Amino acid sequence: MKYFLTIDFGTSALKSALYDSCGGVVKTYNQEYDLEYGESGIIEIDLKTLEDAFYKVVHNNIDGVADPGDIMAIGFSSSAETMLFLNNNDEQVIKGITWMDTRAVEEVEELTKLFGQEEIYLKTGQAKIDVYYPAPKLLWLYKHQKDKFDKIDKIFFMKDYFIYKLTGRFVSDDSVLNTTTYWNINSRCYWEEMLMAIGIHENKLPEILYPGDNVAHISKQGARLYGLSTNTMINVGAQDQMSGALGAGNIEEGILSVSFGSAMMALASVDDLIFNKKDPLSCSPSALKGRYMVNGYSTGAIAMRWFRDAFCKGDVQNSSVNLYDLIDIESAKVEVGSDGLLMLPFIQGSGIPLENDEAKGVFFGITPNHTKYHFSRALMEGVAFSLKEIIDTLETKLNYRFDNIICIGGGAKSKLWMQIVSDVTRLKVAVLKNSDTVACDGAMILLGLANGLWNSPKEALDKMEFSQEYTPIFVNSSKYSKIYDRFIKIHESINSLY
Repeated sequence: MKYFLTIDFGTSALKSALYDSCGGVVKTYNQEYDLEYGESGIIEIDLKTLEDAFYKVVHNNIDGVADPGDIMAIGFSSSAETMLFLNNNDEQVIKGITWMDTRAVEEVEELTKLFGQEEIYLKTGQAKIDVYYPAPKLLWLYKHQKDKFDKIDKIFFMKDYFIYKLTGRFVSDDSVLNTTTYWNINSRCYWEEMLMAIGIHENKLPEILYPGDNVAHISKQGARLYGLSTNTMINVGAQDQMSGALGAGNIEEGILSVSFGSAMMALASVDDLIFNKKDPLSCSPSALKGRYMVNGYSTGAIAMRWFRDAFCKGDVQNSSVNLYDLIDIESAKVEVGSDGLLMLPFIQGSGIPLENDEAKGVFFGITPNHTKYHFSRALMEGVAFSLKEIIDTLETKLNYRFDNIICIGGGAKSKLWMQIVSDVTRLKVAVLKNSDTVACDGAMILLGLANGLWNSPKEALDKMEFSQEYTPIFVNSSKYSKIYDRFIKIHESINSLY
């Protein structure tokens, strides 16, 4: 039996799936890892933490199931902006800077002032430089840690680091590089003027491939390091949101997929690169060569993970009970609208329409009658309201209406949360089967296309299945319509106060 392995590097966990030669899932395995939180918005990860998690993921998939030589190819999906840094001896210089890190607020303003928002948009496809993006963080390192900055020889994104360790090739792809804001979406080359502004030479950056390109077979050194075979092909894969959208079947105009991962990302396929100077909307390369995605983002399931870790760890005496399931059960007992409690869920800033890197999470309307699970339901409702803001904005700018939402990611496993999303947006919601590993499925589609398993994405998606579908409950939607108006008013009123 021949197998294919895909690995998805998320914000705080590795997800993986082993597939047979027909694309069927044989096994999945997830491995959480810890981030390191500091002052002034600093959120880092140690390279050894990632190394240990990667090794566990590889061998928990294949040990006892397949010989290393039976793994035909390995593909990847990865969050885009988390950076890793090596010196010329391939040693860690600085701890990895995660995408959620918000240390570079001043540098965002500095680069925006230097280039102008319109020039940034026309060069990168991104409506603005965001505090989560790599360019301002590299400028921050240049200004505040110059001694370490000068020792950087290679700048990696997570999947690209392991591709380097496995093959010896220093590469990345369009979909991952797009939000660096030092990559030119028109030429598919690095933007030289931006590199000069942040003090980075192009020789410290990876060779640029298309998403889904095969890279090379595993080297002898890579095989020894990870207990794999030199017969295994490595594929560059794609950015996790783009890979997830592909796995969800978002390959044509008119389709909206929403990832409820750590970040909530709504993605709509478009046939061509879109630029609108009067009303900018970020446009990015999709996982498929020559296609693009427009998007809106906000805080997602990481808000629920925060709630779980901060308030619920002592609630389960029986370790077999899943805390998220308990939160769902108890939150469902709370009335629609959480008895007047409302949350702005922006614990890591807000996206469209009121983009604000300084935005914070806010609970509004607390009374003595509110229990812990009023807060968890208000959190779910707040994320749903934020999604409706995004959908309303996308529909206005694209000038068409969506009929339904395909939901993926860890948060989509919550039946209560998905019903709330359907009620708030007044749209049908379809949750993919195995939606928690859909980015792995997208990486598998890219693997199959590159290695002769399928002739087209549509052929690969023939087996796509939905585990659950939700339709709006009229009485709930009517109540949420009034609460949504209140959400908008509060959001607009305090947006300047963060």
